[in-house]
Amino acid sequence: ILIPLRIAFPSTVLADGVVIFFDLVTDGFEALRVAREWTLRGAVDARTKAHLAYDVAAILLLHVGRAVFIGAGDEGLWILANVMRLNRVLALALYVRELSMDLSVTNVRALAVVKFLIVLISVPHYFACVWWMIATRPTDGIAPNALPAWSAQFALWTGNADLAADDVDGWVAYLMSSYMSWGGLTAMGYASIV
Repeated sequence: ILIPLRIAFPSTVLADGVVIFFDLVTDGFEALRVAREWTLRGAVDARTKAHLAYDVAAILLLHVGRAVFIGAGDEGLWILANVMRLNRVLALALYVRELSMDLSVTNVRALAVVKFLIVLISVPHYFACVWWMIATRPTDGIAPNALPAWSAQFALWTGNADLAADDVDGWVAYLMSSYMSWGGLTAMGYASIV
């Protein structure tokens, strides 16, 4: 869940204490998993070694990227680290598929509910982050968050000047983009805004 949030809102989540704590806990569990895999399998094949080395590199790169972004303001390494971590989404999908195949130990109904909740939460979340990335990237000489970008139209449409995209903090921007995401996924489009 944090990967697209980190890419779309880097300055918001970069130094947030909760996010740093979550990163450290998640990376700690991932490091334990890597160590367990390495010790359980002993002499592992080259593919598994490469996968484990990739996981370790992604863990280290995230924290180095955070330090570089805070120190020098360069977000390239930070974004690369988060793109590398997208393999965890694939690993989760493969794990859920593996659980689905082993019907002897899996509660099929509970697994179906978990799958539904993952999709219900993650799809709008990913769309919201993409919406904000689209709004904040300059295109064709037009500044980010300027008309005709949806983020500039959002303040006009709501009539709330406090929602001007350049003036909101990261979490309000995320809520704005979540609103747009849910609106696009549940309604007939954005005719009233566009």
